Amino acid sequence: MSDIPVIFIHKGYEAYLDCTLRQASKKNPVYLLGDRDQGPDSIDELRGGCDDFARNYTHLNTTPFDFEVFCYQRWFILKNFMVKNNIPVVFYCDSDVMLFEDVSKEWKKFDR
Repeated sequence: MSDIPVIFIHKGYEAYLDCTLRQASKKNPVYLLGDRDQGPDSIDELRGGCDDFARNYTHLNTTPFDFEVFCYQRWFILKNFMVKNNIPVVFYCDSDVMLFEDVSKEWKKFDR
């Protein structure tokens, strides 16, 4: 496997996002799935299963409902993106984490 993409899922805009994306893209193909992108890979276009999950989710956390339910829904969004684009392996990274490595190179160390 070569060129494993790094996927970020982010709602809204934070100043650090530009820096995070720029750093990760130095060594990796990067996709940002966001709510500001109105293209075919926006969060809104990849929500299959998200609404069903939200209807059945029981909120037991002290964080706001919308924040917490999205923490789970992003995995549906990621799966839908991978299926739609026929991508078998990705590296998901939170948008507030700096990535300095080539994930494809690291994957080869563990892929058997």
